[in-house]
Amino acid sequence: MKWTRFETVPLAELIDSPVIMGRRLRTYPLEVGDAAPHALCVVSENEKAVVVPDWILEQVGAMCRQTMRLMRVPGKPPFPRERFLFLVALGDGLRFGVEHGESTLIGSSDRFFLDAKKDDQHAGGGTLGVIPHEYFHAWCGKLACPEGLVSADFHTPVNPELLWVYEGLTSYYDEVLSARGGMTLAQEYLDGVRDTASSYEIRTGRLWRSVEDSARAARHLRQRGQFWHDARQGQEYYGQGALFWMEADAIIRRGTAGAKSLDDFCRVFFDVPVNPVGAQHGYTREDVVRALTSVLPSQDWDALIRARIETPAPTLDLSPLLRLVGYDLEFTDEPTKAQAAEEKKSEGQGTINLKQSIGASFSKEGEVTDLVIGSPADLAGLAWGMKVLAVGGWTWSPDRLREAVRASKEAGKVELTVSFGERVESKAIAYSGGLRYPRLVRLEGEPDILNEAVRPLDEGPAH
Repeated sequence: MKWTRFETVPLAELIDSPVIMGRRLRTYPLEVGDAAPHALCVVSENEKAVVVPDWILEQVGAMCRQTMRLMRVPGKPPFPRERFLFLVALGDGLRFGVEHGESTLIGSSDRFFLDAKKDDQHAGGGTLGVIPHEYFHAWCGKLACPEGLVSADFHTPVNPELLWVYEGLTSYYDEVLSARGGMTLAQEYLDGVRDTASSYEIRTGRLWRSVEDSARAARHLRQRGQFWHDARQGQEYYGQGALFWMEADAIIRRGTAGAKSLDDFCRVFFDVPVNPVGAQHGYTREDVVRALTSVLPSQDWDALIRARIETPAPTLDLSPLLRLVGYDLEFTDEPTKAQAAEEKKSEGQGTINLKQSIGASFSKEGEVTDLVIGSPADLAGLAWGMKVLAVGGWTWSPDRLREAVRASKEAGKVELTVSFGERVESKAIAYSGGLRYPRLVRLEGEPDILNEAVRPLDEGPAH
């Protein structure tokens, strides 16, 4: 038997240094220029799952280089530590991503790389979004993190109220850097913004729960409940936190006529001493405001944080944010090619989503699985667990329901026969809007902030 002995390290470093192993472990070096060595390490029981195509390795390497170029400070190494490893374990029941000082531990199904495909609509890396997310955490989380999360031991409760920085800033940049590195197309990024905005405009929980409150309740929100998620809210410091940083980026770009961006904030904010692995540099809310102010002094950042993060939204309307980035949100009754493909995929997974129209989603068997508060479906009395037996007098089918919603423009209603337990009743949904698919529309004469944000940075020396 061959033994491997490891050096003695502090407990914090040991806990922050995960290990994967297996007889099918494959290690792929990544091209990161003059930075510290980076590698993608993959293990699985499935020998096909550990084979990573060259084009994925090229995309991940490019994403890493773009991230380092974003963070690079003149006179300092491009990467703050001695190495970085993407540790990827693939198999049944695995679904996680955990950031560490010199690595990230990612768990997913053995289809993780096998299902990554390129076509005219996709660059191929869009399903691998956990990779840029966890890599950005090498700075935002593991180099510097909220002071409330810095603890001298592992049993003292922490204060998570600044997770809108830790996870929100990361969630904004994981999609931006995915596009800059070629893992996704610019149009894929725009489609993601469109879907995020349209979904948040019907999430009524935004009206009572602030982003900061979701951060404080983080330990209770990791496992989402089955019912009324849109009304209760979840870990909004991710998605709604990202919307704050998108707005901050737009404000900086507009306020400096494109001379500066949120990238400049990151270079200032993460230019901190490199502590040992497991011992992050701590920051406060005041530090965030100070760094933002150093980039754009004319903006009242303290007031913006109070309004967007620490206070519930006064309205569900996100058009002011979208107009700030140069777009508007409109709805049509026909899906794009990508939306039609996503709709087909969603139905194959058992969901018929009509939340943007009548305000409900259904299983393939017709059971109500989600409702939008105040929507036509909600006002008509639909409820979770009800099962649609017939649509307009004809037996249930997903296509029949969609056609009835499409025909509502003339009919003015959607008629359903539903069962609930042993009871059967008719429900007439008062609705005349037809099918609704969101589209982002460019505003003439306004700067295109979204496309500017995902434009790749020059990988030459920092200046």
